[in-house]
Amino acid sequence: MESVEIEVANDGVGKYLCRLQTEPCDWLAWDWEEKVVKEQEILHIYCIKDKIRGRQEHSIYLTDGDGIVEIHIIAQNEKQEEVPSMTFFERNGIHPEHFAFSESKEGAEWKLLEGYGKTGKALKVFPTTKQFLEEEGPSITYYIFVEEQRNYQMEIWSAPSNPRKPDGKLRFGIGVNGEKRIVNSISDTYCSGEPENKEWSQGVLEQVHKSIVEIPLHRGVNEIKIYAIDAGVVLEKLIFYKKENPYLDCYLGPQESFYIR
Repeated sequence: MESVEIEVANDGVGKYLCRLQTEPCDWLAWDWEEKVVKEQEILHIYCIKDKIRGRQEHSIYLTDGDGIVEIHIIAQNEKQEEVPSMTFFERNGIHPEHFAFSESKEGAEWKLLEGYGKTGKALKVFPTTKQFLEEEGPSITYYIFVEEQRNYQMEIWSAPSNPRKPDGKLRFGIGVNGEKRIVNSISDTYCSGEPENKEWSQGVLEQVHKSIVEIPLHRGVNEIKIYAIDAGVVLEKLIFYKKENPYLDCYLGPQESFYIR
């Protein structure tokens, strides 16, 4: 990201003077160095990308004269000319409409749904009743850049749809650097319309199906492909993270990662 907002609040009575303390740093800027905080103030910290050389770290300290809080900032400047357009950098996730390219098959394609889902946009295959054999459906491709070769958690958020028929499935395919697998966004015990079925009930309450798979990624740019199989799958968000460092769980999920336009 290119900037962050730090909330500086006063949860007590009266007011206090908040001061920013730090060593000089030519690749960071901020919009104030001291503020009288009565209720809440916002500190904006900006990254000056042209000044970053390789990987750099810097700390900023906020103090009221009594307590002190450290804000530790890590920056790394990748050579963007070597990264294709629409490449996401390792951080949080991807909104589905920001794909690198889309491929139609048999007269079917992924289309954008406006005003839908948790992020306000989603992707669904049209015609809406079309079924596909494994690996033969229309696909969408994303690029993600990661800093180290290892296994990552890939979390796919889809709409809480129900299968078209009893005992049906809501499958889609994923391809990671050419290696493909099939994912079913519901389990074999899923039973729609039954309050006793925890999976269905939770999907209704949270308004989402969450599918988690572990995938190997190499350092640099990785290709992630999602292709259609069963009708009814509506893609809402992709999230990538290290298993030992998950995102902060919240209803809307993490913010979208920085990507190359």
